Amino acid sequence: MTTVKNVVVSVLIIAGICTSIWILDYTSWKKSNATAVPPAPDYTAVIAVAKVFGQVEGCKKTDAGFIGMVAETAKAQGLSPALLASVVAVESACDPLAISSRGAVGLTQIRLAVWKDKYDFGGRDNPFNPADNLRVGSTILQELIKAKGVKGGVRAYQGTGKDCPTCDDKYTSKIFQLASQ
Repeated sequence: MTTVKNVVVSVLIIAGICTSIWILDYTSWKKSNATAVPPAPDYTAVIAVAKVFGQVEGCKKTDAGFIGMVAETAKAQGLSPALLASVVAVESACDPLAISSRGAVGLTQIRLAVWKDKYDFGGRDNPFNPADNLRVGSTILQELIKAKGVKGGVRAYQGTGKDCPTCDDKYTSKIFQLASQ
């Protein structure tokens, strides 16, 4: 009985998240005075992100808006929403203010010293702003995947984006395992 209750509660939570995201989409569509029917949100992307975040202690209490932001950012970059959610969960446990001992910051743990020549961290690309951090981190991840394939790109993401002799294959396995559940 407890399992059935847990499943029902999970379905209701996911339905609530999807409804909240649709309401936000509808509200912004209505404000734009559009005459066409508003687009329906991609619930499969939202559910994929919510499933990943539900497995990681620090991400379990994230709100619907953040879950939708991760799903939309992943789709915009051509990434699997579950893959981007897994990177966020593993790298920062969904903490936008996370700072590593190596100087990586934010949700996707961007190493500012490595990427400073490509991004404007002092201006347009605020690494502590969740939307900026997700955009930059997902762009880096997508470029690495394009250059090295999915496994090689995810493996390189944990380092400097180049050949990474210190990168850990356990990291890559953890990302893929989390994304596939």
